[in-house]
Amino acid sequence: HVDFWSSALTCTTFFNSGFLSFVRSKGLMDYHLQVTPDSQLGFRMTVQYGEERYGPARYANCLSCLDQGPPCSIEVGVYGVGPASAGRSCLTNADTKVGQTHEGRFNWFIDGKARPMAVVCPARHSEHLSDMATGELLEFWESVGVLIRTLGISFHEIIVNQGTYRNLAHLHAKIWFAEEEFMEALRARLPQKFPVWEELDALYAVLDKPQPAAV
Repeated sequence: HVDFWSSALTCTTFFNSGFLSFVRSKGLMDYHLQVTPDSQLGFRMTVQYGEERYGPARYANCLSCLDQGPPCSIEVGVYGVGPASAGRSCLTNADTKVGQTHEGRFNWFIDGKARPMAVVCPARHSEHLSDMATGELLEFWESVGVLIRTLGISFHEIIVNQGTYRNLAHLHAKIWFAEEEFMEALRARLPQKFPVWEELDALYAVLDKPQPAAV
């Protein structure tokens, strides 16, 4: 599979010299960026834009900023259940955190909706790739590589949504995997988080688990 640890510098160089120049020339703030493995190129980047979108959702506290206020209930923060109606689960956004990279500057999480993916985001609140310095961009992609290597399985795609294409304002990369492989890797390599994933999956089933294409 694509080794994103060794490809991080190439990815960052491409962003600085090519992709961000393209985005700026088009005046783009709203777009969907997809990174997929490519047997000849190593990886391929595709950008979609021009669709009418209405994100991101806004919350009193950012779900990805774990140091800003108390932990947020998954029911309230992910599914939008009113606090008075919540109570099916005690899980919070803090429970989905798996680890950190680069001396705590980047966090990674399992998905709050129990989909077969993991999420990488900067610890400090940042909303756009273009807001990050070159060193931060390099660490961002390196953190994606650390996550993939930790799980030890091939990824299907990496998604970074910007502007109105986002569900959450905080900059984050979604790394998608095959569901069975992801579950096995989570069980074998991160056993302390597998019970959390199972509880998230049970909550997901109760609260109408959507298909990935609809999210």
